[in-house]
Amino acid sequence: NNTISISQLKSATEDGMISELKNYIANMNTSGNMALNITKATNYLKGQKKQFETQLSPEAARTYTMLLSEIRNIEKEISSPEYENQMQDELADKVLRGRQMLDDYEFSDEASISAYLNNAEEIYSCYNDSKAVTQSGGGRMNVLIGEVWFCSGQSNMEMPMGGFDRQPVRGTNDIIAKAKPSTPIRMYTTDSKDGRWVRQFSKTPVEDCQGEWLENTPVNVSHISAVSYYFARYIQEVLEVPVGIVVSTWGGSKVEAWMSRESIKPFSSIDLSILDNDAEVKNPTATPCVLYNGKIAPLTNFAVRGFLWYQGESNRDNTDLYLNLMPAFVADLRAKWGRGELPFYFVQIAPFNYEGADGTSAARLREVQLQNMKDIPNSGMVTTMDVGHPVFIHPVDKETVGNRLAYWALAQTYGMKGFGYAPPVYKSMEIQENKIYINFDNAQRGLSPMWTSLKGFEIAGEDKVFYPAFAEIETTTARLAVSSDKVPHPVAVRYAYKNYVEASIFSIHGIPAAPFRTDNW
Repeated sequence: NNTISISQLKSATEDGMISELKNYIANMNTSGNMALNITKATNYLKGQKKQFETQLSPEAARTYTMLLSEIRNIEKEISSPEYENQMQDELADKVLRGRQMLDDYEFSDEASISAYLNNAEEIYSCYNDSKAVTQSGGGRMNVLIGEVWFCSGQSNMEMPMGGFDRQPVRGTNDIIAKAKPSTPIRMYTTDSKDGRWVRQFSKTPVEDCQGEWLENTPVNVSHISAVSYYFARYIQEVLEVPVGIVVSTWGGSKVEAWMSRESIKPFSSIDLSILDNDAEVKNPTATPCVLYNGKIAPLTNFAVRGFLWYQGESNRDNTDLYLNLMPAFVADLRAKWGRGELPFYFVQIAPFNYEGADGTSAARLREVQLQNMKDIPNSGMVTTMDVGHPVFIHPVDKETVGNRLAYWALAQTYGMKGFGYAPPVYKSMEIQENKIYINFDNAQRGLSPMWTSLKGFEIAGEDKVFYPAFAEIETTTARLAVSSDKVPHPVAVRYAYKNYVEASIFSIHGIPAAPFRTDNW
């Protein structure tokens, strides 16, 4: 990458040309991948030697000749066996220096995050000077060090960029076709090998699992989790540092399967006897601990920046228990990694008919997930009320979900500002005559859209009978008002509290408000 164009030299002063050449040599001396390009670069400079000399004064030409001689010496040096050992030592020193720099950042406040961002380029350059790192046994391995996120959950996190059979992911074909190994995104997955599912589980924690790091090629991208990849793609573009995703998912899985024995033991209603007997595990996705043991435990020694989670559809049958399982699950993940209160960003399940569009099992689960966000420190929830489908449980729009997870990370983990990331959340209500006014958190600049009626609202009186309601953001008050001719004395409001419903209220940043109810009936 350290090349000098002839047009740049022509337009430069003599001092500038000499400076460029000196910088070029300095860069070569610190660039671990120069062995791959030195011959090409040297031949280029040799080929341009006469043209350079005719443009330079005799003194500058002599300086150039001296520099070219130094380049030739470098070329000889890198072909010697001693060079390999020397580079190995230099890279080891760089890794140590980079690790020491990273240890200085605790991410405890805005100042430390800002300092980290200001020095990120220097930190990562300590690691990434060389993509071709010489191994002691010979050969080369591809190494990047950067921001790594652990991604887990059930099928909507599992769904690959290439889609499931007969179930596409919208807009991915073009992205897959354009994927380049030079893009600094790396992917590790325990889910599949060459596009074929690999199913791993264990009754006891294991130290190793099937999986491998993959480069950003079309084939590899087509097989990786779409939500995870869109997240990685977004933050890599913004942060301009390498990004890795560690993906470990299984469709249809309950959270109990992803919890360690230590974290789930306090919940006496959960039977753990199968972990101690010889009975066959017939349904790993619903058996406590076995996915943690096989697909999380082996990875806990790998440093990560945080967790991404998309799961919950399979826990609609025990939402009250789920309310308490999730905080325990997250606390245990953080304890197992031993890196402090790592961020945990998760996705609220999308609208789908389930047992019927007007049912409320999914609505209750979303309500619990909203409470999870409030109960779990350093967490954030993505709302998906605008990407669901009544008969497709796997929404085709995974980009919106991945991008919204990225907003949370960029804002809360990396300290960036100027954009929206948190969904509007119900705060309180006020009853005024025959209307109920709703107040929100995370809506400092109000809700949208105005000048139109809003769908998905219901209102009830003291008889607890809900009727479809008229809702609008009033022009005069700029507040969300809900009413119905059938309910002259309202006491409660519900918004999007059904299995399937389409979003109608958003922040000004286009993030849908979280569904809610003001009652507990």
